[in-house]
Amino acid sequence: MSTTVTLNIQSGNNTSKGSINVADKKLLNCIFPNMQNNTVTEAEFKHAQDVARRAGDKGIIEKEDLQTATEKLELAKLNKYGDMYDLSLSDDKKYFIIKVKDSTVYPRLGGIKDDFGIRDGYFVPERDRYSPTYNKDNAELLSKRHEIGSDGIVHADYDEIRLEPGDVLKIPVEEIQIQDGVSGNWGRFWKGVVHPFTR
Repeated sequence: MSTTVTLNIQSGNNTSKGSINVADKKLLNCIFPNMQNNTVTEAEFKHAQDVARRAGDKGIIEKEDLQTATEKLELAKLNKYGDMYDLSLSDDKKYFIIKVKDSTVYPRLGGIKDDFGIRDGYFVPERDRYSPTYNKDNAELLSKRHEIGSDGIVHADYDEIRLEPGDVLKIPVEEIQIQDGVSGNWGRFWKGVVHPFTR
C-alpha cells in the first residue's frame, strides 16, 4: 500500500505541483533530509522519481529503493539506530562506520548483523569460519574480541563475539540493509542468553 505525496516543484520564480508515491512518507526525508514545506527543485523531483524506480517496481519509493550511503544513513536515523550506535560515513562514502555506544548490555556480533542486515559469511568465510583475519577492515578488532584458547584454536562462534563501548566496525555500504529498528537492551540480553541453548 502506498501514499501519494504532493510536492511543490520550484523552477526559478515558478512553482508547480508534482506527485510521488511512497510506502511511508518518512522515506522522503531520507532522500531530502533538508526539505522544507514539501518543496523541491525540478532536478530533485526527477531524482525522487528515479529513486522510486530503483528496485524495479511501479515507481513507489520503498525502503529497498534507498541504496546510497546518505539515504541509508538517514533511514538509520529515522529508525532510531542512534539509540545504540554512533553512525557516520567514511570520507569516500563507501563505508558505514558503526561505533558501539555505552549501554547496559553490549551487542554480540550476531546482533549487529541482525540490526544492519549483514549477510552470513561477511565476517567469516564458509571455508574457514573461525579465521579472525578474513574481514580485513575489521580483523584487528575481531581478533582482539574473539575467544582463542591456550591451544591457539578459536573456541567460540563468531556471532557470539561481544563488542565493547567504543568498538568501531567499518562495513561497506552495499552490505548494509537498514531494518525497522535495532535490538534494545532486552533484545540484546535475550539474544545473548537464548542463542547458546538453541544451536
